[in-house]
Amino acid sequence: MFFTVFLALLVLAAPLLVLAPSNPQADRGMIPVHPNISVYEPGQKAIVAWNGTDEVLILSTDVIAQGDTAVVEIMPLPSQPYEVDQVEFEVFERLHLMVLRHAGDVVPMPGSFKGVEGVEVVFHEAIGMHDVTVVTASNATELSAWIRDFMHKINPSASLPEGLEDVVEDYLARGLKYFALDVVYLTNEYRSVKPILYMFKTSYLYYPLKISSIIPGESSIVVFAITKEKLRETTPL
Repeated sequence: MFFTVFLALLVLAAPLLVLAPSNPQADRGMIPVHPNISVYEPGQKAIVAWNGTDEVLILSTDVIAQGDTAVVEIMPLPSQPYEVDQVEFEVFERLHLMVLRHAGDVVPMPGSFKGVEGVEVVFHEAIGMHDVTVVTASNATELSAWIRDFMHKINPSASLPEGLEDVVEDYLARGLKYFALDVVYLTNEYRSVKPILYMFKTSYLYYPLKISSIIPGESSIVVFAITKEKLRETTPL
């Protein structure tokens, strides 16, 4: 069902296909739960399909870990997702071919937990290699404490990166009160994490970058934006 909806958005947008890929440079909000193990992200790929009321956001990351560890990816969202699923890498390959036909040259392809009061768990499910929990909150201090306790359930010595609470506060101030936490287990080898899909209501095209600033380092991000109308240069991702 997830694929059907996504392809419907693609068909709707195809005659007026808008391409980013845009290629911003940004860090990624991936936090290792073992502080002594470094995790690097050489690249990210994202598909953002928006029809004016609903968005499909598909994310995949390329990851290198120095050892076996779990990582937590934090994704702020403008509303509660009504679908969460894992999809195949093939969706990026098919979209890349579609973009080539329509747009010419493009960038090449590179257990349930409650915790702190004031933070509500609205979704939890293990989906393939992803273990996704979605929470809603209105206070940055409470949410940061919840995330810390959440990570301590995996590893008691886990710590939060500096600046997380300030970044969370900024998202809350802009009205984004839903946060998806995706736990993925990594080994000490280069790998691409299978794409995760979120579907949610939004009145604007949305792709979060600021959350990436909580972790030092850089990675190359390729974003395919699919909309009914051409994006203006001022349209934020």
